[in-house]
Amino acid sequence: MAVVARRRLGLARCSCTHHGASVEASSYAAAADSTAPTSTCTVESAQGTHLFHIAGYNLHEHLRAGTSICSDPFSVGGYDWAVQLLLPR
Repeated sequence: MAVVARRRLGLARCSCTHHGASVEASSYAAAADSTAPTSTCTVESAQGTHLFHIAGYNLHEHLRAGTSICSDPFSVGGYDWAVQLLLPR
């Protein structure tokens, strides 16, 4: 028996830029001043697919509950990821 986990990853990275005062101070400044500091958040996204094939899955039944099996690292969106399968109790 083999278990195949196919995982589609959707990743989002947010890069924030603050102009002027700190975020805590900006809410107070907005009430008193129409030229209050502003902030912008630009989201970039990346997608990828990884196939994690566990050959002989039923041979892993002797492992303790809570034990995990990990995939090799793979890259999506400039970051390294791994799939971790936690064995049932």
